Amino acid sequence: MSTCKKVIAVLLMAAVLMGLCGCDSKPKKAECEVISMQFVDTVKINGVTAKYEGYKIVEVKLNAYSPEKFPTDAIEGKELRQKVFVWVAGGCSMYRGDVKMDNICGYWPEKATSYKAKEISLYFRVPGDAEINDLTFKLDGAVLGDPDYQFEYTPEQS
Repeated sequence: MSTCKKVIAVLLMAAVLMGLCGCDSKPKKAECEVISMQFVDTVKINGVTAKYEGYKIVEVKLNAYSPEKFPTDAIEGKELRQKVFVWVAGGCSMYRGDVKMDNICGYWPEKATSYKAKEISLYFRVPGDAEINDLTFKLDGAVLGDPDYQFEYTPEQS
């Protein structure tokens, strides 16, 4: 194989690997995606299992994408996941009608970059008579760098 062909082959392999690794590419727009929203029996808070008498607990798992870098100051690993969680979770809320529900805790994203958070888990306390389709999850796009983006998700009735 000629030197030119080797160089081309190496460049092609590098391009493929960059595409596969999902490098910290910048999304084109702010976006939130709810992976799941469901009732759970309990939640662990600081290692203690919590259950609320007369209330239900809603777990929301989501992905968030920002065209602007999260304010992460060149950190990585656990510290990056924690800081991205605090930033994104600060713009999340749950409503039943016009009444805001209590956010009781959450878990850091499974994966995070300067622009993306994958599988953030948030937990909200709601009245015991609430149905899942009575609830609306909201994310203020300002935390994703776009104040005009306002995300709302209400599960469909099954």
